[in-house]
Amino acid sequence: MIHEAFLLLETVNWQLETVSQKNRTGNHKGNTMQVNVRHKGSIKILDIEGKVIGPDALALKKVIDQEIRMADSEPENDEKLNLILNLERVQMMDSSGLGVLIATYTTIRRNDGRVVLLKLGGNVRSLIVMAKLMTIFDCYDTEAEAIGHFL
Repeated sequence: MIHEAFLLLETVNWQLETVSQKNRTGNHKGNTMQVNVRHKGSIKILDIEGKVIGPDALALKKVIDQEIRMADSEPENDEKLNLILNLERVQMMDSSGLGVLIATYTTIRRNDGRVVLLKLGGNVRSLIVMAKLMTIFDCYDTEAEAIGHFL
């Protein structure tokens, strides 16, 4: 019971700096994407913020892969990984980001887990529609609906 309460409160925050470029003053300015990991029982929720393009997409993939490995290595966890990707604060996504979503879906489904997308913004929704992936991903507008998908 105490362990379950801890899981409800546990939050991991990843701040990812991608390759920076020098501006005219010689300072380095890079894109920053932030990923906050929350738990609701056995469900992991990744709140993603920033641009999921190019190197940022690769950084996101590394975070997701790490979360998958951590879930697989938990000896007391007999349940399959259920993952919600909250994309509400994703400003932009390109084909690299889309590739990360597809790879995540494939990896988790292969292990009998499930992935849902939450709060798709205009750019992300357009990209998924154009790629004809709306039939593959379950998408929800509220966190309660997304969590309900797993119950």
